[in-house]
Amino acid sequence: MAQKNSMAVIFGVVGVLVLAGGGLVYYFSLPATVSDSMPVAVTKTNTPGVVNAPAASPVASPAAQSPSAPAANAPRAATANPAPRPAGLPTAPPAISAADQQAITDDLQSADPATQTKALNQLKDMAASDARSLAIGMPKWAAPLLATKKYDEVGALGLPAILGRSFDPTPVQAAQRLRVVALMEQGKYADALPQAKSYYNVVTLQPSPDAVNLLATILTHTSSAAAAADFIKQQTSADAAAATAQQPTGALAAIKIDSSQYDDTLSALQGQVGSKGASYSNLMGQGDLLLLSDHPADARKCFESAVKVAGAKTKAIREALEGVARSVRAQTGSISAANTFIATAAVDATTVAAMAGNPAPTTDDISTAARNTRQADLSEILPAK
Repeated sequence: MAQKNSMAVIFGVVGVLVLAGGGLVYYFSLPATVSDSMPVAVTKTNTPGVVNAPAASPVASPAAQSPSAPAANAPRAATANPAPRPAGLPTAPPAISAADQQAITDDLQSADPATQTKALNQLKDMAASDARSLAIGMPKWAAPLLATKKYDEVGALGLPAILGRSFDPTPVQAAQRLRVVALMEQGKYADALPQAKSYYNVVTLQPSPDAVNLLATILTHTSSAAAAADFIKQQTSADAAAATAQQPTGALAAIKIDSSQYDDTLSALQGQVGSKGASYSNLMGQGDLLLLSDHPADARKCFESAVKVAGAKTKAIREALEGVARSVRAQTGSISAANTFIATAAVDATTVAAMAGNPAPTTDDISTAARNTRQADLSEILPAK
């Protein structure tokens, strides 16, 4: 990755934009309270080869999670195993205030190296003892963390943030992108490749082009420009075969992910019983971890179940339904297939009838959620280089 020679930092009400000459452009929206109807922007640039990070969506309500430990890489079914409740799953996450988040952000952006180091050490401690707070702040901290250029230390914060709040797409995708870019900036493209596939799998629909642009850049370095171009072409394919594929083809299919980093947390979620095991947050957490692990078929079952238990909560229905669409994208290797799923659900209630609850959500509720889901804009996918 090219060495950055200059940097400008622009602060706005809704975001932090770090421009690095010769490098990547990072943009993460500040985690403020946002209504379901408020649009979430993905910034664009006219600079060839410069990739923009997706804006963050609203932070969801807390739920139980646990730390991770290595385990075997094998498909994981969407089940709630009737076993004793695992240890290490607190019932209520700690809270980090907006003022504390901003104080850490200010320290990370300080011109004083000692102040930056203090903030980074504070986040390392948080990763070990308070992963939920790390996750809550991650959409705000990712850009200034990368700007420190301490990529090994910064990248190591991504996994604890994911495991600390796996049910919430906003910190999950911010943390996973952090992991990808930290490796890319060091030129570690082979290591970045599986992480970029996980990011492609788990990211929400609107910022999907960002995931494609990062993965295509990595493929250019690890394989060829032709492989990257084929991958991009696959994203925009709307043919019937792509829409019904059970697994991706080409370069995407060849990328293998080590799921052991997620398995212990996933097992803990699956081990919860009763109402906790079948809760919305539990199912969403399982779904995200399964997508990161590259098990989209199992993830889809979790998200479909999450839709069914979402009740009349508009935001919850929308995020769970989008989880189904994300699973479609991961399973087919096509953004177009995911967009088509959402577009169909918006106008044909029969396609989502199996996800309806009793009494809610109704099929009309689900179709309304589909209409409120922001699809990917395929024009934001950059040509392969």
